[in-house]
Amino acid sequence: MNCFHNILKIFKKTNGEITISLVTIIVTIVIILFISVAAISMIKTEDGTGILDKAQESKLKNAIAAEKEKIETAMQSIIGVDYSGIINGTALEEELKNNMKENIEFVTIGTNNYITFNDSKRSYLVTEKGEIIELDNINFEVGKIMAENTPYTDLDGNIAIIPAGFCLVKGSAKVSDGLVISDVAYDDINNSKGGNQFVWIPVDGEILKYEKDTSTWREKSDKYNIYTDWNDEGINPTSVSQYKGFYVSRFEAGIPDGTLFSNNEDNNSYLTTGKNIGSYIPVSKKNARSWNLINQTNAKSASKRMYENSNSVTSGLIDSYAWDTITKWLSNSGKDVNNSKDWGNYIDSEYTYSGLSAKHIYKDSGWKIASLWENITLKKAGDGIEIPTGSSGRNFANNIYDFAGNMMEWTTEEGKHAGTTSTFAVLRGGSFYDEGSINPASYRDGSNREIYSAVDVGFRIVLYIK
Repeated sequence: MNCFHNILKIFKKTNGEITISLVTIIVTIVIILFISVAAISMIKTEDGTGILDKAQESKLKNAIAAEKEKIETAMQSIIGVDYSGIINGTALEEELKNNMKENIEFVTIGTNNYITFNDSKRSYLVTEKGEIIELDNINFEVGKIMAENTPYTDLDGNIAIIPAGFCLVKGSAKVSDGLVISDVAYDDINNSKGGNQFVWIPVDGEILKYEKDTSTWREKSDKYNIYTDWNDEGINPTSVSQYKGFYVSRFEAGIPDGTLFSNNEDNNSYLTTGKNIGSYIPVSKKNARSWNLINQTNAKSASKRMYENSNSVTSGLIDSYAWDTITKWLSNSGKDVNNSKDWGNYIDSEYTYSGLSAKHIYKDSGWKIASLWENITLKKAGDGIEIPTGSSGRNFANNIYDFAGNMMEWTTEEGKHAGTTSTFAVLRGGSFYDEGSINPASYRDGSNREIYSAVDVGFRIVLYIK
């Protein structure tokens, strides 16, 4: 108003009244608006350098620092003289919730602990070594379904592509840990929203290449050099090269809701049900029943159906190039891919398991499906039991569950043996019926026809970005 008042003074008075032209009024208004916009721009700017931007950023940083300090205080409280160098998740949760009275949600997956402060909705990852990582990227809305393929840069500067129709899940932040996406908005690392989840496999072309890796094979008769002329229709090097990676289903393919199923079916009758000849779509969800007793032909069809109408990705049965690339990535991360009994569900795996399980019977040269799935708690040692997908926090690596054990998994690789006219297809990994020291994650079995099926045979899906 002072600006307007001063402008008025310059005009000549006539009979005690101020004479102002219409043009003058318009000019005055424009000047006032210009000054106002300039003042506002100093407070809040697009590049975040305004006064208000800086104040908000400072407030956010202080709030994050305060929450990290609370976690740090809790960790210091639980570290005693017998501290082994690994953070005890149960003790940390007890300290934060009961002793410090913090309003939090606490989830432990493997050796990682995920803490969400319910008031601020911010989440943190506490590693087994006590590293505290703030998981919410200020410049990226975690949980929001992307309208288009969108690059995401993690805390280490690594980039992953979040496809249109998917979101980055709450509690996932680093590519090196296995970045997780979901097709349901605001799903989290514990899959509480029930979305289909997938893990990004980074392929830089140098440290990790999208290729067959013959260096991990055990001395088996079905090594790659025996099958040099086999085909693999699923490979997609163009997408991998362009986007520097691909996605693999976080869980083994699961049975979708509403699928026809009877516990009393045997091998032969099971193959004639709607589950394996119909148009059902598999799921990649925690605690689903693995889609087993499926042959390779049907596994390929079911995998393609999962996202056949997507504009951002193509879905398909995992190919041998993808399997080997994942195996190499897990090996680079410290997992033993040539003896997987310590991180897979095998008959020789020893660990405590609590939850739903089924024990199938091999009798009279054929499998009999378990007549009962039941909740059990046991110290598993020498037990051949099937468990639901992702139901054990022990059996995972880089956020991928049951890549070793539980189910052997079909791939798209297929071909003919010397002197035969039949088509054979390749199974990878091992199952609950195998030994992890003999059929590890790197194991390759090309001895079965593409029409073969069994209760310990399932499949896994990959996504390639369009």
